[in-house]
Amino acid sequence: MHQMQTGNNDIFPTTFYLTYKIDVSITNGFAFLEKYSWDAYNEGTTLIATVERYRKRTGCYPEKVFADKIYCNRANRKRLKELKIDLAAKTLRTAFEGNGTKPYKTRR
Repeated sequence: MHQMQTGNNDIFPTTFYLTYKIDVSITNGFAFLEKYSWDAYNEGTTLIATVERYRKRTGCYPEKVFADKIYCNRANRKRLKELKIDLAAKTLRTAFEGNGTKPYKTRR
């Protein structure tokens, strides 16, 4: 993390932090740096590319993928299912499931 300070007066200086993002995969105890960037990006967009790099490295797809919630969007879940790869992650929940309310009815 790198701290930067901006602002042209001492009364209201603005401080912000730049963080370095990395995506790491672990295979048989070895860590592979899949992506690194100072730029902001949605990590969920890198999962399938990581799985494809794994296949290129080893010659086969992984049996199972362990991932945080941000990687588990519907598109990634669908693609992993097509490739017959198990996903170990929390299930997707809709906003209304946890609070006991019913979903809206669709218009006819």
